[in-house]
Amino acid sequence: MVKRLDDRRIRLTAELRDRIFRPLPADKRISWLWALAITLLGGVLRFAHLTRPAGDGKAQIFDEIYYVHDSWTLLHHGYELDTTNTFGAFVAHPPLGKWCIALGEALFGENPFGWRCAAAVAGTLAILALIRIARRMFRSTLLGCIAGLLLALDGLELVQSRAALLDIFLMTFLLAAFGCLVLDRDHRRRTTLAALQDGTATAHRLPGRTLASVPWWRFAAGVFTGMALGVKWSAVYYIVAYVLLVLAWEYGVRRSAGVRRPFRDTLLGETGWLAAFVGFALLAYLATWTGWFATSGGYDRGYYAAGHDGHPLPPVINALYNLGRYHYESCSSTRISTCRTNTSRGRGAGCCSAAQSRTRIPRLARAGPATSARPRRSRWAPRRSGGPSSRPCWSAAGSGSPAGTGAQPPPSSARPPGSCRGSPSRIERCSISTPSPHCPFWCWR
Repeated sequence: MVKRLDDRRIRLTAELRDRIFRPLPADKRISWLWALAITLLGGVLRFAHLTRPAGDGKAQIFDEIYYVHDSWTLLHHGYELDTTNTFGAFVAHPPLGKWCIALGEALFGENPFGWRCAAAVAGTLAILALIRIARRMFRSTLLGCIAGLLLALDGLELVQSRAALLDIFLMTFLLAAFGCLVLDRDHRRRTTLAALQDGTATAHRLPGRTLASVPWWRFAAGVFTGMALGVKWSAVYYIVAYVLLVLAWEYGVRRSAGVRRPFRDTLLGETGWLAAFVGFALLAYLATWTGWFATSGGYDRGYYAAGHDGHPLPPVINALYNLGRYHYESCSSTRISTCRTNTSRGRGAGCCSAAQSRTRIPRLARAGPATSARPRRSRWAPRRSGGPSSRPCWSAAGSGSPAGTGAQPPPSSARPPGSCRGSPSRIERCSISTPSPHCPFWCWR
């Protein structure tokens, strides 16, 4: 398959040229017209009647009750506030997805269209990106358009694009990162083909990187992956997946070019560039916390100074230390809030109580039978607590009755918000006895 002219040079045949780099289809303008037409169809489906469905009087559905408020506080304060708009709130996800929602609110106001339009734009752009990515991967305009049409009509992507949730931004940024990696792969194969044509590629290794062959698209993929990480921490798995994918593609191009030890040459030639890819991802992730860095009221923003008589560390080190503490608490603690109410904005004051616990997950797992009692619930009810070992509680103003003891909870009027009490070593949750239209159904008893 690969012929060598001597011990070093590789003979470039037509078959080898096709294996290394196949040209794209020649229908560039027609492909863009079809791509834009399918994207327009998807955009119409996502923007039509975007203010519906209406979950309650403020048209907030599902987790919009959380993200709309967080986006509003980010827009006006630079960080998330609690439900009383008084203190920095401990939140479950990084801020970039909520910044995207806040951008729509800044442009169109705090209304259903304002907080959902950014998700609709992201879902629509994902259709266009998938069409171009699939066309480049399969070298077929038809297959690219089919892939985009399937995404435009996909029910899950359509629903996520019509609500102010975070998952659509996560998917769009990860898809953009993958598209940049595909462009990087084509650029690498094109430069490899040029090196074979001018004789600089040998059987021992490919030529080193020059300014023309620097993997800029790989760095862009790192930025998009970091932005996805700034939406949800679940994107961290894609950093590992993308690194393995790049290694596989680099190994493949060396094997196709006839390099004698493709695996060794891949590790020697690409490890540094992949480290730069990860570095760009981390820098982009830190940039998503700009609002938290630039202000002083965010959660844990003054953690170190509070424990050292008001004396902080040097500015940059202090901010990074406090952010690291924030992440440590997020990973090592289980915090439960069954209903976040926005009393200052009329979101059902006192519909249910919230409790926070700093119980570490390993300690909870070892708690044994003491934490096994929990009320029956529907199999479809979302699990908002710390898992199967969590323990509900009721608490009046002066005493509490743990679940499983046979005691009845006191009336809701005797349980003001924030009245949960008990040992900090237990996961606790308060419930309500009567449903409320402002309270999620998992709070109902």
